[in-house]
Amino acid sequence: PGVHDYTQGMRENTYGFLDRWLKGSGDGFPVDEPLLDEELFDVNNPEILVFGGEGVPEATAETVYSIWSKEAATLRSNLSNNPGALPGKLRTLLNMPDLSAAEAVPTDRGFLLTTDLGVQVPVLRIGAGSQTVVWLGEEDFETESKRPEVRTMAEHATVFIVEPRGAGMPGEMHILRHAPIVMGRPLVGMWAYDLLCVVDYLARRGDLNDILVAGRGREMGLACLLATVFDDRIESVAIDQMFSSFVQLVGSGNPASQIPGILKVADIEQMVHAAGPDRVHLNNTKKSKGSGELDSSSLPVDEFFEEWIETAEN
Repeated sequence: PGVHDYTQGMRENTYGFLDRWLKGSGDGFPVDEPLLDEELFDVNNPEILVFGGEGVPEATAETVYSIWSKEAATLRSNLSNNPGALPGKLRTLLNMPDLSAAEAVPTDRGFLLTTDLGVQVPVLRIGAGSQTVVWLGEEDFETESKRPEVRTMAEHATVFIVEPRGAGMPGEMHILRHAPIVMGRPLVGMWAYDLLCVVDYLARRGDLNDILVAGRGREMGLACLLATVFDDRIESVAIDQMFSSFVQLVGSGNPASQIPGILKVADIEQMVHAAGPDRVHLNNTKKSKGSGELDSSSLPVDEFFEEWIETAEN
């Protein structure tokens, strides 16, 4: 109690998801959780707050976090660059299907694209510049369209704002964005797949200039980088505020960015190398010891994306 933000509503949505997709029963809608009239245990009991009830461990004591951080760092140190083989290995880890030639349904301000079975991804179009930028949003596209950096890009380019699966979910359903990892399809791979489907559709249209991709953060930034590794039709990618190594995610509480087994295959440095360093532009990257050689600027976010577009134009 008091150490996590999972509300009763979030838990009930999770129960419904697990019933539908793991147990094969139910309709996927929330399952009521019975209210409890009494405490199950004394939340102030020291035995549940510290190791063995004997007080806080010594500062040098090994914890699950320290053990796994060292293990992750060891895996990273044994990685080698093999950019040609990396896309196939990543697809296997992500359990990513092949692209299908998805067709779009026009909407008033963009289009709706069916990417996976039953998954409809809305895309909002703003701006009218000569460059084409696909922005992978963290929230619904209306919210994303108001971001200063997105509005700045729309002054120079035609921006397609992608609302990937789950990004527009209300707060109490937010936990379901993380649930698909138990089905063997890491969510960041699904977001990358949604992005790839949009890029593929725009490329097949044939009426747009070189396609650029942009995003921010640990989750959508990683999805943008993965998409760039997979599709050389992406001319350039710009990512703000992403992590520099998967070692940083150990104990971070970012399950949507987790890819089981990833450090046996690649870290961020290897992904950038496979995509081509000249195609990858990073800003305000959160670096850590041993995370490899990554070039990253430290510009204000809207200035970074504006300079990136201007460079692409030239």
